[in-house]
Amino acid sequence: MNKKIPLVLLAVCLIGGFNLNAQKPIRNFLSLNASTAYTCQARMESHYDFKPFLGGSENFGIGYQLYAYHFIFSIGAEIGASVITNYSNEPITIGNRHIPEGMLELLGNGHISLPTMIGGEFGKFHFKVGVVPSFNLLNGVTVIGPVLNQDNPSAYENPAKFLYENPFQLFGRIEIGGSFGHFTSFENIEQPRSRFYLGGYADFGFTKDMPATSRGSYSRNVPYAISNQGYKDILHQIQVGLRFTCLFNLAK
Repeated sequence: MNKKIPLVLLAVCLIGGFNLNAQKPIRNFLSLNASTAYTCQARMESHYDFKPFLGGSENFGIGYQLYAYHFIFSIGAEIGASVITNYSNEPITIGNRHIPEGMLELLGNGHISLPTMIGGEFGKFHFKVGVVPSFNLLNGVTVIGPVLNQDNPSAYENPAKFLYENPFQLFGRIEIGGSFGHFTSFENIEQPRSRFYLGGYADFGFTKDMPATSRGSYSRNVPYAISNQGYKDILHQIQVGLRFTCLFNLAK
């Protein structure tokens, strides 16, 4: 009889362990998100003294997210647009052409991105890291004119618009955030229909100028960003922003 007691206790422990593991949650969610970001595009090697392109980016996305044993995996699609500007720090003379200081250029694009992220979630807080392939659906630039002085502004009243080809870009992303509102543990049997999160994120990537056609040297109506001088420049693009996410419980 005494020999059977340890065996019974071992069986009880094993059954209890299996029951605990069986109760650990695996949750599946439909994800909807929106984000706003500060965007910087800088040329590490350039021929002229220009400010980096600075501006903003807005994105909206839909995807899938898995939670299991504090591990999270998400994949989705985001569509968005960016508008960024730069200006020259110095006057530029090319032959008999004079480019005044403060020349403003505007670059805009519409893009679709496919973020793939992994990370962890502990209580209200989460972190994610991953890669974000991005494709520019529409990408163009134009010269606005001098903004730091009024050197012959009438020459820029009808700015020309130039297009890039649609380059592929690859970003690395990190996101840190947490849920807000009433929080229900993932271990609970009763789960809410939706969860809401707010997080800060940063993207970092590389791209290159790819004008649709060669535009010659920088001149009055040819933006620096699309001229031959900028054609081989390697661009570092950084985005830092906030993302709002709503997760809908697919089990509901």
